[in-house]
Formats: sequence, structure tokens, C-alpha cells
Amino acid sequence: MPGCWDDGPKIVPVSGKVLRDGKALTNVAVTFLPVGSGLSATGSADSSGTIKMLTNGRSGAMVGRYKIGITEPLRDMTPESLASGSPPPMSFDAKFGSPESSGLEFNVSDVGGIFEFTVTNKQK
Repeated sequence: MPGCWDDGPKIVPVSGKVLRDGKALTNVAVTFLPVGSGLSATGSADSSGTIKMLTNGRSGAMVGRYKIGITEPLRDMTPESLASGSPPPMSFDAKFGSPESSGLEFNVSDVGGIFEFTVTNKQK
């Protein structure tokens, strides 16, 4: 049906990269959790490290402020994780895994946006 993709909230283009040690990571997924009301957006890095956000299957994110979570969806199992039945640890600080603890935020303007987040190595 014509116009059926126009239904729902306004979604604007949002893309970016996650860096560690100045290099784009290719094994990361990003979650945008809205501050206040709105819909979450998610995205995964491609082979160049570029992440394009999606909201309910539509390209982009709603205008507004977001808290950010960054995870590594594919991680090699370690002997410890196999023995415990827990997922293996991420290669960067676990605080980035939750939008509530990462300390990262991003504002999406009415024309969209390009983000660049930097993660740090695991805390010892």
C-alpha cells in the first residue's frame, strides 16, 4: 500500500562508529535507550565498523536524547565461561554493556546524526 512505511514516529538517519585505541570495532552492537519516552534503536557494525541504527526495522532513530549501551555479540568461549555456563567477558570494560552504566549519551537532532563512541579496555 502506498505510504504504509510513513506510518509511525518520525525516524531520522543515525550512524556512526565505536572506537577502541583509535580503531573502529567490527564486532559490536549498539543500543540507544531513550531518555524519557520514545522507541529504542539498535545497530551492529559492518566489516568496516560502520553502524547504522534501526528503530522497529526502519533505518534511523527518533529525535531525542539517548543513553547508549555497547556490547560484543560474538565472543569466543573461554574455559572459564564454559565451566561456569556464563557468557565470555567482553574485550572492553563491561560498564559499556548497559545504557545505565556506560556514561555515554547521544542527542539525535531533527536531521539525524553521526556518533563516535570510544570504549576502554577491561578494568583490571
